[in-house]
Amino acid sequence: MLRPFILRRHSPGRLVSLGIQGLAALERPREPHCTLVAHYFLARTIVRLVSLKDSSKLSEFLNARSFSFCMMNARFPKSRGFAFMNVREEIVRSTFTLLVITLSLLASQAQAQRILLVGDSWVAQAWTSGAFSTALANKGLPPSDVIGGSTTIGGTTAAQWATQPYLDLITAALQANPTVEIIHLSIGGNDFLGAPPGSDPLVVGAQILSDTQIIVDHIKNLDPTLKVAHASYDYIPAGFTNESAGITQLLINQAELTPGYFIINDLGLLHHVFGYPPNFAAGATPLPGGYPSYIPLMGGDPAFGGNPAIFADAIHPGTAGYVALAEHAIDEFYMAWLTSVPVPGLGGFGIALLSVTLGVLGARKARA
Repeated sequence: MLRPFILRRHSPGRLVSLGIQGLAALERPREPHCTLVAHYFLARTIVRLVSLKDSSKLSEFLNARSFSFCMMNARFPKSRGFAFMNVREEIVRSTFTLLVITLSLLASQAQAQRILLVGDSWVAQAWTSGAFSTALANKGLPPSDVIGGSTTIGGTTAAQWATQPYLDLITAALQANPTVEIIHLSIGGNDFLGAPPGSDPLVVGAQILSDTQIIVDHIKNLDPTLKVAHASYDYIPAGFTNESAGITQLLINQAELTPGYFIINDLGLLHHVFGYPPNFAAGATPLPGGYPSYIPLMGGDPAFGGNPAIFADAIHPGTAGYVALAEHAIDEFYMAWLTSVPVPGLGGFGIALLSVTLGVLGARKARA
């Protein structure tokens, strides 16, 4: 016996399994009351999956073979002698159809590009190596959620990205991918590395902040709902630990003044994830502090630079390092943002359902 009233106790995975069982039940001829129970069960399953905002499970349910069969072949058997049953069948059919449409729209959105990578080699290499897609898959999110071909350019500076030709690249990418919700930004490192010898770090840092704000303002002017997540750099074998920590703190302070602009603190992350044998093991040092307190600012062990064993050179991590950095961004912000699937408001959904129901009843009355 199907028991839809216990759905709240089940995980998304179990709900998908139960939903597919319900769809399979519709492949077999049933009496009218059994068909109604099956459709009611499926409707409750879909409502629960939507409320859980689990995009991967929504997609799994939508792609089920039984789902396709049900959409193409499901039929309501005629009721014998009970006119009210026919009306109820139409109401359940309408309800189920509305829920299927909702599920289809949500699953379609879940498969669209939703993260745009922008900036220098730290995102360019994460993009070309597939590290960001790997991280998304590792976290149970669609690996196709990320895009970055035209907006990740190794060697670029914040000063360059603040000029019109580079801002135009961002504009074009967002226009070509209107489903993007998150801008993952990595800039500023080359401004420090390329500064003339003897430059005042405070002056260089102030210019990075100014250029970065131009970029963020450009993005927010295009679409105020976009979230900008600016990833800091981690410790590197080449040094610059104190400079990186200083600019990260300044960026945190600046981001507090701009709604929808966030800093991902990666200082010491790779120390924590991979360790630095024989100095310390993985997990022996703290994670860098996250939003909103960012305590501690410097995770890992700041006395050591980046572990050369997980870096491709003195500045750039290897693929495993980029995967870890992307996973940290997902844990800090993106998991919550990407699984917050918009669900139609109760008022709008209720009005739509009421309209369908009244239309069905009106049509029945007219035919009577």
